[in-house]
Amino acid sequence: MECLTIQDANKYLAEIGMEVGNWNQLTDFANLQTQSASIKYQAPQKSIELFCFSRHVAGWLPRGDWKIFQIDNSTSLDLDQRSMFNRLLFGSGTPTPSDPKTLLFRFASDRTTNRNTELLIANLVYLFLLFECHAYIVSSNSHAGQRLGIQDGFVYFSARNEYLSGAKILLRIFERDPLMSPDWVREIIAEGQQT
Repeated sequence: MECLTIQDANKYLAEIGMEVGNWNQLTDFANLQTQSASIKYQAPQKSIELFCFSRHVAGWLPRGDWKIFQIDNSTSLDLDQRSMFNRLLFGSGTPTPSDPKTLLFRFASDRTTNRNTELLIANLVYLFLLFECHAYIVSSNSHAGQRLGIQDGFVYFSARNEYLSGAKILLRIFERDPLMSPDWVREIIAEGQQT
């Protein structure tokens, strides 16, 4: 994971027709904005359901070479919350950037590292839903505008075309059993028990 400047983030985001907006949010290029649609969904209030929900939500974005977790200017963490956020990202005893806004997660050929990175992103989703912060997540394969928004305890699934059908299916699966983790998380757990 690395922290990016807005200029560096925009180099990655240009590949998928997006950029960092004036409030530090992720936005489509102006000529693509009218083509986007979204689904708004309130996150569960019960902590265990919220935990499982964050895993379902994090798994919606397409896999790719990288994911960007963008924190907009509406987010204000107190010292205790910031400490938890920094420890999750950087560990304890590690010098941390003063106010990271753009986080880049890279994926490579190591399956275990990739899965741990996906779980870290899911934990960030959980934390930002819990604290009702504002963030956006995209993937290098978000070519249809797939963007996950987190705002004030709500999740926004956004895309430029039929890709929202996957979000509807994901939400139905979650609602059927809100205490069940998604398949990709159960696979990681099962593989961990075999070693």
